[in-house]
Amino acid sequence: YAGLYEWNEAMQYVTTPGTKGICPDGWHIPTYAEFQTLATSVNNDANALKDASILGGTNTSGFSGLYAGCVYSVFESLDGGAWWWSSTDYSNATQAEYLTIGVSWGIQYYSNWKWYGTSVRCLKD
Repeated sequence: YAGLYEWNEAMQYVTTPGTKGICPDGWHIPTYAEFQTLATSVNNDANALKDASILGGTNTSGFSGLYAGCVYSVFESLDGGAWWWSSTDYSNATQAEYLTIGVSWGIQYYSNWKWYGTSVRCLKD
């Protein structure tokens, strides 16, 4: 499942969309627009992003998304959803954009407090 990161830590305290952040060389944290492109490429079918081991998951995209939960005030939703930070800052600088998929919802985008702990998915440059 890997780690859950606060946005600033994941971004290594750089606010430029598409930055490397904690990703290895040659990779970057996807922008909000790149996540939208991903969703469009699977016709907004959340099951296409879910690992085949998850109920309903087909993984036809190869994304292999696993439910890893999140940390708001406490750790929650290990079996209920997945959240991935984008590298796109939200307009008020205390929040950032993310992509989420879950048991009871499809592909959704939100902004949330940067101190929340969510997953990071790196994208090859």
